[in-house]
Amino acid sequence: METIKAYIGSAGYRIGEPILRDIRFSVEAGEVILITGSSGSGKTTLLLALTGVLTNLLDGYVEGSIEIDGLNPLSPDGFTSIPGLVGVVLQDPEKQLAMPKVLDEVVFTLENLGYSETEYMGLAEKYLRNLGLWMKRDSHVEELSGGEKRRLTIASALVHNPKIMFLDEVTASMDPWGIASIRKYISRWRGDKSVVIIDHKARYFLDFVDKIYMVTDGQMKHVDTLDLLEGYGVDTSLKKRIENSESKRGPVKLYLEQVSIGYDTPIQRGINFSLRAGEVSCIIGPNGVGKSTLLKSIAGFIKPLEGTIKIVGSVFYVPQAPDSLFMFRSVSKELEEAYKKAGVYDGAAPDILGLYGLRGDVPPFKLSHGQRRLLANIIASIYSRDVILFDEPTTGLDLRLYLDVARQIRGLADGGRAVLIATHDPRLIIDICDRVFIMEDGVEEVGLEEAISYLERPVVADGEV
Repeated sequence: METIKAYIGSAGYRIGEPILRDIRFSVEAGEVILITGSSGSGKTTLLLALTGVLTNLLDGYVEGSIEIDGLNPLSPDGFTSIPGLVGVVLQDPEKQLAMPKVLDEVVFTLENLGYSETEYMGLAEKYLRNLGLWMKRDSHVEELSGGEKRRLTIASALVHNPKIMFLDEVTASMDPWGIASIRKYISRWRGDKSVVIIDHKARYFLDFVDKIYMVTDGQMKHVDTLDLLEGYGVDTSLKKRIENSESKRGPVKLYLEQVSIGYDTPIQRGINFSLRAGEVSCIIGPNGVGKSTLLKSIAGFIKPLEGTIKIVGSVFYVPQAPDSLFMFRSVSKELEEAYKKAGVYDGAAPDILGLYGLRGDVPPFKLSHGQRRLLANIIASIYSRDVILFDEPTTGLDLRLYLDVARQIRGLADGGRAVLIATHDPRLIIDICDRVFIMEDGVEEVGLEEAISYLERPVVADGEV
């Protein structure tokens, strides 16, 4: 029995060219499918069309027909019934979370579906415990790390036991233990739920999906070999892809001595390390241990509770959500103002956009997710000549954009900056990192091979990936 059946002649927004064209596919009950493709190819628009959000909430259009378990999500009546049938995890948790507290977010879904207080409290506890968030049930969502916010959106999507799951870049910002738990959930759903996974990191799912589809320039086709996926730039394996120049380490630019970080109480104590110009260093560890808090403390947004942080020169922090850096109506204006504030503007901003395929006349918020990351990195390079901090800089990127971002970061270090990256992405360690620190109970420097094993071991524990 088909739970999803779609024919989309064209779909998009009222202004501009169609984003999707001539798409036909179906999903059987209990089937797991993977949809992959390059950034900006239309994968998220496809998800919005299938769930009815595009036509009912975003003033978009779909020419064609869609059925979700026999309902038409394109019609207002069908759309109101869809939330009871589906669970959706969006690419950006910030755009999905609606309630101030962790428990409220999960309960919100169940209350709107008519569950009693006894029912919804029991279910909320079950799913928050399963996803490691029960101890933070009374916390404000803004106190969560990026990975914990992702776990919360997953709990909210699962809590009503939907018949169909849509997972859009569900691995983004997730630590390896979180990815392993998602894999176990999907394995258990086989034969029960229909699952549509949209993800660039195909290698995490290839061992149990039933079908793979590639979206290219708004069109979708079935792919039956890994060679074809590699040909389209899909990341199907973990391997070195960037040839590094030999690092030229310079003077110490960042120094931490006996630093304790946190808000009212310490998250981590006794942090000691230093970074040199020309180095790319990565800090890894589970969601919620304080990686983002450490970067914010170094950047000066949060005062350390104890100890000394010394920076030689200037520092710039690029957050997980790069949109918070943008203030103007065009990419060119963003760069012009950055050069002015950095004191290096001579009447015309250097023409560097062509290097990364960015258009200067486009508003930053209309760029793809990966292009916004590239722009944020360019702005960071303008402001800082000394220390640059990146928080999960490769989440949600296709392979081409990942390589662009990784080379860009490596180039910043080669230009004499000290770079510190908080990440769960083992590709960065293979490709560009000189040093790696694990943050759990304190911060400890480890070798590159040990760091890669640390990130991969939980994911492959239940089968080769």
